[in-house]
Amino acid sequence: MAMLLDEVQRTRKSGKREKMGKLARTEARWGYTFIGLWIVGFVIFYFVPMIASLVFSFYDFQLASPEPARFVGLANWRRLLFQDPLVWSALGVTFKFALISLPIGMASAFFLAVLLNSEHLLGKNVFRTLFY
Repeated sequence: MAMLLDEVQRTRKSGKREKMGKLARTEARWGYTFIGLWIVGFVIFYFVPMIASLVFSFYDFQLASPEPARFVGLANWRRLLFQDPLVWSALGVTFKFALISLPIGMASAFFLAVLLNSEHLLGKNVFRTLFY
């Protein structure tokens, strides 16, 4: 451990990084390519639609109507939160479902994980193959 710390301190004092070899540069380039593709997909398929939905929530428009969208500000949100009783009913059902299903799902997953790691389970490799 002390030897490792001495090496780190020497590297920090010199301030020079070791140059990457050709294989390391190739691996880094492929890593940046894959993470870049993921970021592009995230932005296109998640971030842009999320921002567009937020912007659309401030407009009143019909997709089938030829008239342009009309900016209404917070009127849609006001109607949603204070004038529509179905919204609060739906939120209540959603929270009840989450409060019931989430603990049951987590407990059953934990039970299966403990069971699959048990030494006394016959054919546990078969079960691991089936589950994973």
